[in-house]
Amino acid sequence: MKRRHLLRFATLAATGLPARHAVAQAWPSRPIRVVVPYAPGGTSDVSIRAIAPGMGERLGQPLVMENRAGANGAIGMEAVARSPADGNTLVVAADSAVFQTLIKPGLPYDVARDFDPVALTVSQPVVIAVHPSLGIGTLPDLVARARRGQDMPYVVAGLGGTQHLAAALMADRVGIRMTPVAYRGGGQAINDLLGGQVPLGVLGSTPVVPHVREGRLRALAVTSAQRSVALPNVPTVAEALGLQDFALDQWFCLLAPRGTPRAVVARLNAEVATGLAQDQVRRLLADLALDPLGGPPEALSRRIERESRIWADAGARLGLVNE
Repeated sequence: MKRRHLLRFATLAATGLPARHAVAQAWPSRPIRVVVPYAPGGTSDVSIRAIAPGMGERLGQPLVMENRAGANGAIGMEAVARSPADGNTLVVAADSAVFQTLIKPGLPYDVARDFDPVALTVSQPVVIAVHPSLGIGTLPDLVARARRGQDMPYVVAGLGGTQHLAAALMADRVGIRMTPVAYRGGGQAINDLLGGQVPLGVLGSTPVVPHVREGRLRALAVTSAQRSVALPNVPTVAEALGLQDFALDQWFCLLAPRGTPRAVVARLNAEVATGLAQDQVRRLLADLALDPLGGPPEALSRRIERESRIWADAGARLGLVNE
C-alpha cells in the first residue's frame, strides 16, 4: 500500500501538479485520529461516534477516537493545532472551545489562525435540570429560592463554556447568583448531579435526557428558542421566565489543522453530510435531543464570525474573561 501511494505521488509530481494535491489524492493512507477534547459520554463524544463508523467505511480507513479532556477543550484543541496538516488528525470542537480565546486570551491556539473549518455537525439545547432531592419543580421556583438568598451551585461541563454562559446570562437577566461547579465534560458532571452531591445542573441535552425520561432528574427548562422534540413538555427559559429574547443553543463542529489540503477538507465535509443524512443516525441524534446540522465549510466560518461578537460582549459584560 505504501509503495502504491508513493508511485501515485510520483506520477502526479511528474505531471506538474502541486505536492499538496498529490498528498490529497493519496489520502487517507492510514487511520484518521479524531481528538475529542472532552471526557467520554458527552455530546461531542457521542455525536462523532454516531457517524464515525460509516465515514471510516466509505473512506477506507477507520476514524480512531482520542479523548483529551481538560481546560474546557483547550488541551485537545492545542494538540490538534500543533499536528501536521495532512488530514490525518481532526478535532470535534464545541462552540465554547472555538470561542475560548475570546474570554481567555492567553491560550496557545486561535481558531482563525490555527484551524480550517470542515463542517458543522450537531446542535443541542442546554438543559437546566435538578435532582429530585432539591424539591424544586419549576424554573420560577428555582429563581424564587435563589432570591431568598439560598446558594445555588450547579454542575457544568467546564468554565467559560456555552452552558456556563447560558446560566450566567439567565442569572443576570433575573437578578440572582448561581455558582458553577466545573467538570471535564458533561459525561463527568452528570454523575454528581445524579448522585445529588450537586443537585442542580446546566448541561447539554445528551447526558441529561435519558435520566429525565427515567425520572432520575427533573428538567426545568431548555435554553433554546423552541422546545426540544426530545423534551416536549419542558418549557424554554423564555417561556418559563418571560424572557422573550432569551435563546442559546450549543453546537459542535469538525476542524482540521490550518493548511489541510482543500480536497481533503471537501471530502471530509461530504462524508459528514452523508453520515448525518443516514436514517439510523438521525434517529439516534433525535433521541438525544440533537439536531443534525451539516453544510459547507463556509457556513461554519460564517457562524464562527457572527457569534464571536456575542461571546466577546457577553464574556466581558458577565465577568467571564478572567475565569
